[in-house]
Amino acid sequence: MGNLNHTSKGRQSTVPSSAVMRTGVVLDKKHPTDPNLYYVHFGSKTANADGRLDGGIWCNNGIGSFVRYRDQNNKPLSYGNYVPIHPGAPVNVLMTNNGSGNPTIIGFQSTNTSVPDMENARDLYILGQSQGGSSIEIDDKVGAIRMIYGGGESVLSLADDLISMELTRGAQSGRESNTGIFMRKGAIVFKLSDSTMQFDESGLSISFDDGGTSVKITKKGVVMEGMEVFKVVSKEQVSLRGSKMTLEGTKDASLTASELKIGGKQLTNITGTQINIESMFATSIKSMAINLLAWTKLSEFTALKDSNILMSESKTVGTYSEASGVHSVATGTYNVGAGSINMDWNISTNSGIGMSNASSQYTSTKASIASIHEGLTTLGTTMLNKSAPITATCKILADTLAGASEPAQGPSGNAANAKDKNDKQSYGSVAATKFLKNKYVMEKYSIVPNLIASAQGTSSAIPYTTDEPAQVQSPSYNNSITQLFK
Repeated sequence: MGNLNHTSKGRQSTVPSSAVMRTGVVLDKKHPTDPNLYYVHFGSKTANADGRLDGGIWCNNGIGSFVRYRDQNNKPLSYGNYVPIHPGAPVNVLMTNNGSGNPTIIGFQSTNTSVPDMENARDLYILGQSQGGSSIEIDDKVGAIRMIYGGGESVLSLADDLISMELTRGAQSGRESNTGIFMRKGAIVFKLSDSTMQFDESGLSISFDDGGTSVKITKKGVVMEGMEVFKVVSKEQVSLRGSKMTLEGTKDASLTASELKIGGKQLTNITGTQINIESMFATSIKSMAINLLAWTKLSEFTALKDSNILMSESKTVGTYSEASGVHSVATGTYNVGAGSINMDWNISTNSGIGMSNASSQYTSTKASIASIHEGLTTLGTTMLNKSAPITATCKILADTLAGASEPAQGPSGNAANAKDKNDKQSYGSVAATKFLKNKYVMEKYSIVPNLIASAQGTSSAIPYTTDEPAQVQSPSYNNSITQLFK
């Protein structure tokens, strides 16, 4: 017995000469007991008298290699691959014993659109594609392996320099990247619909679209920007240090603590249109030189005042007014230079009355102030957790006054720069868009199987015999497909 060589979908197969291969179409009919059997219609050889697609033969599915059985030890085994066949598919069926043997579906009949991608017919390998739009493919043209689910709802890609797992959104005319994980040489990127986190050789970047909050961490620094809120909280300690530090509140700034310390080793500068320094019990200002300058008015209001000037005090005023109940002066020399001196009351001189009154008044007043001061100091100290801070001695005295404070740096809009808000395309979204366009073109130009078309009474199908493959379309047809890919 000789051999009959037959080519189906570019595959060379050798079958016995007694076998017959025919082309049929799978009908939408399920076998009551064996799901591996498909009902295949073979045109005039099985059609009813009225030409309806009712007649057929039950055929085994031999396209895949999946097998399940028990071995000699009664152990159940199953392995291989399985390809389901859907109603309407044109198939090639091999029948042994001159057509009377067990019919087996050995492949799909080639149609005018059996190539998955007209522009990449030689380098695209489809390992499997379902009717629902899921596909596993190898593309040597771009150097990638892709798994596409649901027409591009999710895409897993392995490329030359990229591994990506993405969820996309949009129509078949253009998919957009929504959520994904990308790994390339030296970097891992986590991308959401409006934010991105990226690890690379320079550091870590986290950013949001539209100039929102961002964080960038590198080997040399950390940059953090908050669009509306920036909060640093710790139960124990927060430490900020730098050779140059600026804290600025464009509307308001507050420093509050049970014990607040502000130390400037060389210069401490406080500027403002209005400055208030308030204390419940005691306020101390210490320095080797203190300058008080008020261009308009300097006011002092206190219940008690004790001035102890060791060397000298100089006053130059335009008008000096003083009202007191008792005024005592004890001095070695008292000089007065005035155009006129007006005094009311009885004046006694050279009798020691003024010296006596001044000494006693000064002594009693000083003692009273000392006791009151000691009491207030004791009371104020009991309300503090720690003793008053010891001010460090200035190493270098500043010979000029400090200037105004420098403003802090404003937000840049997005310090991390991990994502462009207008960049909605990615490797997976581009692959999903191309997949859907190819699928649309092939579905638009795919033919109705000849056996179904003849039963429908249409002339749109390409005429061919039941035992021969379909004829090739004209060049104008191929050109129309190519135009849809552009």
